[in-house]
Amino acid sequence: MLNSFIPLKSDGDADSAAYEQAFVRSISIEERMPRSRRLERILVIGWILIAIKWGVVVWAVPKFHIPVHALWINIPTVIFGATCTLVYWLRVRNRH
Repeated sequence: MLNSFIPLKSDGDADSAAYEQAFVRSISIEERMPRSRRLERILVIGWILIAIKWGVVVWAVPKFHIPVHALWINIPTVIFGATCTLVYWLRVRNRH
């Protein structure tokens, strides 16, 4: 283990440059991304459409005697919408 510290003790220019470069390879600074009002509007419109679809499916399944429960149609839609909303919310939250 001590052999790995020996090159650090030398006074040569090449060794000191290698020593400095060994710890910091690069630095990148990202600017914060602003919230996308357009995307937030699309998410709200999407949730409104999900709510309308929920009502239509709950009404149509018993009316037309469809042999499936309405939740089998509505729950995947809500899960997908919630996933999209959560991904956007976490992205915005981590940026600020």
